[in-house]
Amino acid sequence: MCVDNRSTGDAAVRADEHVTAIDVHAHAMPLRLLQWLEQRNLADLSRADAGIVVLDPSVSGVGKGTPLPLARSQYDPEARVQEMDGVGVTIHAVSMPPFLYCSNSEDRELVSAVIGHGNDELAEYVAGGGDRLYGLGSVPLGLPGAAEEARRCLDDLGLAGIAIGTRGAGKDLDDPVNDDLWHCSPNGTPSCSCTPVASPTSTASVTSIFRSSSAIPWRRH
Repeated sequence: MCVDNRSTGDAAVRADEHVTAIDVHAHAMPLRLLQWLEQRNLADLSRADAGIVVLDPSVSGVGKGTPLPLARSQYDPEARVQEMDGVGVTIHAVSMPPFLYCSNSEDRELVSAVIGHGNDELAEYVAGGGDRLYGLGSVPLGLPGAAEEARRCLDDLGLAGIAIGTRGAGKDLDDPVNDDLWHCSPNGTPSCSCTPVASPTSTASVTSIFRSSSAIPWRRH
């Protein structure tokens, strides 16, 4: 997670009696993104009412036909806020789940389209949650253009930060193609963490990025 302090504002960090909990690891699968994927034969929403979606392996990175959970709160921001109220959570930082990262695909056009469209829909989703939801965009990790998409998320879409996995396009974090991303620090110094989506091919991969990035202080969750 790469958090831009411009977007979170005082409400997200103020320690007063109204803030009981801030959850920085929540996911959303915006319905319009899933419908967009279905129109391209990359998703099956026929069991959505039962809380299940099936994604093409090129998108999900899991086996063909694998049923994936689709809670209503992942596409209905009002339902999410109700769930948050039920467990005493005030703020959610929301990102797309790794199933929508296209982490194993080397098809630049596919990955860029899914990630870009997903970020657009994520911005709409969090807007529906008022000041309770903050969006963490995704980037085409392992492909050229990741830094540009990060800047678009923060500057154009107004998202609060960037959430990444540990691999993209078959490449680990320390691949040179990702260098521009590690030195992307838009109008401030964001803090970052990453969620594992696969084991790196090099055991030193994640550690080397944490140590070498001069623009972004890293932390893992």
